[in-house]
Amino acid sequence: MKISMRMFLVISTGYLIVAATVVVMINYQMRQQALFEAESKARLILDHNLATHTYFSQQLKPKLFDWSKSFRSPDYFEPTWMSSTYAVREIEKYFKTLSPWNYYYKECAINARSPENEADPYEQSFLEELAKHPKLELQSAVRQLNGKPYFVTLRRGEDMEASCLRCHSTPEKAPLGLLEIYGDQRSFHRHVGDIVQAISIRIPIEEAFAAANRFSLRLSGFFLLVLFGLFVFQLILSRRWVFDPLAAIRDKARQIAIAPEHLGETIPIPKGKELREMATAFNTLSLSLHENALALQKTSDSLRESLSQTVLALTATNEIRDPYTTAHQKRVAQLAGAIAQEMGFSADRVEGMRIIGLLHDVGMMLVPLEVLSKPVKLGEFELAMIQEHASAGYEIVKGIAFPWPVAQAILQHHERLDGSGYPAGLSGQDIIQEARILMVADVVDSIASDKPYRSGSGIDEALKEIKEKEGVLYDPEVVEACIRLFANKDFTFS
Repeated sequence: MKISMRMFLVISTGYLIVAATVVVMINYQMRQQALFEAESKARLILDHNLATHTYFSQQLKPKLFDWSKSFRSPDYFEPTWMSSTYAVREIEKYFKTLSPWNYYYKECAINARSPENEADPYEQSFLEELAKHPKLELQSAVRQLNGKPYFVTLRRGEDMEASCLRCHSTPEKAPLGLLEIYGDQRSFHRHVGDIVQAISIRIPIEEAFAAANRFSLRLSGFFLLVLFGLFVFQLILSRRWVFDPLAAIRDKARQIAIAPEHLGETIPIPKGKELREMATAFNTLSLSLHENALALQKTSDSLRESLSQTVLALTATNEIRDPYTTAHQKRVAQLAGAIAQEMGFSADRVEGMRIIGLLHDVGMMLVPLEVLSKPVKLGEFELAMIQEHASAGYEIVKGIAFPWPVAQAILQHHERLDGSGYPAGLSGQDIIQEARILMVADVVDSIASDKPYRSGSGIDEALKEIKEKEGVLYDPEVVEACIRLFANKDFTFS
């Protein structure tokens, strides 16, 4: 994966994590705010209704009882002013017709006088806890009711007071009017100090939570748009300021590696201190390498000139002594170079083959001249002397630092693929490729050209010979390349 893509993925992932964290925190805070507002509403409702209870208990009921004492019968009962719980319940009914709040309020009790005030199991559990724990005052929680969330508050209500026992002690002591309305079974046998009531409030928070989720969704969409914009902006800037300049350095380095003639070329200096320093260093390196290459080329040219002079000196020495051998070496050098080129060798290796051809019979200098120029077929001893020329040539040139395997090719050029050659009887791939080319060029010229003791047989016979021994004595690839030169490329010795 590219560094640019890695960088974008890391930055994008980090941004997504931060954005997700912000969205979650905002959603959480909005939900907490919804709970705070629900709690405030519950407190407002609770305080309002407790104030109503206080008003009934401390002002309205005492005054009305005192005012009606002289004409009120003991069995008289009217809940509209005698029961603050009744009054609060009825006021709540009126209030809900006027208020948009869809809340739940109930002053609940176990065995409540009115079924409308009867505690449900959850509220009943709280009332039982109040009886066990005198210090417990309030309990709040978020509950799922019918699949919807509610903020639920339960609070300790009124304790049974002595003034209330007239209606809550026993049915016999209760006003007949009360018994006619509520019967003689519910909310009796209370005692002073009993926890008889709890206040239950449920504030719906579904809409507030849904609003938080909608806002979080919109905020997430906004962050995604911002992320996409930042991604594109960062992509453009990073490509322009970082990756395009790096690509320029890379492309120029590839050009230099593939085609050395580009060595010494420079790239434009980009903006930014780091890339400017890198580009400057690259340009300095390119120029320095170009100068070194020129110096090496001069040295190489000088060495090649020295080698050429060495080769010329060796061939000139041999030419004075044995003009036939020198002419043979020149023709072999020409053909060996042409075969190497036909086989796709580089220009440098082709030049090496030409040098190898010029020197391949340099060992003949150690063979007596009368043997070389003898006009009749040589004897066994004389042939043995001739065969020593490969080893002798190797010894002559092995100390010269040629950039090609000249000495080894000279030593092996009379070896044959089947191992029947000399001096070491090498076979197959043990014979280097230069020697396999040289042996074919040497055989073709030897058969085609005149010798002191016989006339030449011509090129056709020479090609016929190497074709017949292809794969046995001679490398098939070299043989085919040689035949193509004469058949298709009109090769001739110059």
